[in-house]
Amino acid sequence: MAIEQSVSINSRQLSKIGRLPEKISSVYIGSDACEHLMATSDDIDKILSLGKNPVMLLPVLTDFFLKKACDEIEKTLKFHNRLEVSANDIGTLAFLHRTFGKDISISIGRILTYLWSKNSVDFSREMGERFSIGYFETDEANTANSMINAGLKTAFHYPYRFYGVTRTCYYTKETLESCPRQCGDVFVPLGDGQVLWRGNAYYTKEGKMPEKMPNRLILSYSLPC
Repeated sequence: MAIEQSVSINSRQLSKIGRLPEKISSVYIGSDACEHLMATSDDIDKILSLGKNPVMLLPVLTDFFLKKACDEIEKTLKFHNRLEVSANDIGTLAFLHRTFGKDISISIGRILTYLWSKNSVDFSREMGERFSIGYFETDEANTANSMINAGLKTAFHYPYRFYGVTRTCYYTKETLESCPRQCGDVFVPLGDGQVLWRGNAYYTKEGKMPEKMPNRLILSYSLPC
């Protein structure tokens, strides 16, 4: 089975890209942990102009940012027939499904997949059928193995695993300003090792892939494509 290859980037990185390798077929844009890094319709347009399928990454959203996300989705759907969205909370998932129906394809982000996987694969399958889910994203090899074996379409984030969130953003802290949307990658010490500080989330590097290949592999843009 051929694996679809994707790349995950933010708006700042996207603005510097002139092209992407042929083997990359889809682009995850935004952040699954920070509301301020949400993709805009202009970001979606640029990804489409590069000949790639855009996937709008959404973190857990407050009401204000949920409305903002819907506004950007509506702008996109005025000119394009369809959009894929990755949701990381049940409220956002249910609202988007109710509001946009089949005009968008909803995938389950790795944070929400982590929570659902604590129930059972059957629970994930049931929810997937209820909301017409496209992919289940994860960065945990064991979770991916279970979903792949159960026949669920699986997207695997590599090589960084979600570790946790922080409300102290490195860049806001350093500039003493409101969000500058200029996030980069900062490695900070944790115990005897280091964690990646990106936006307002921490990630650990994990080299373990699932035993079986996922349907989609999502690479961090900091890696060579």
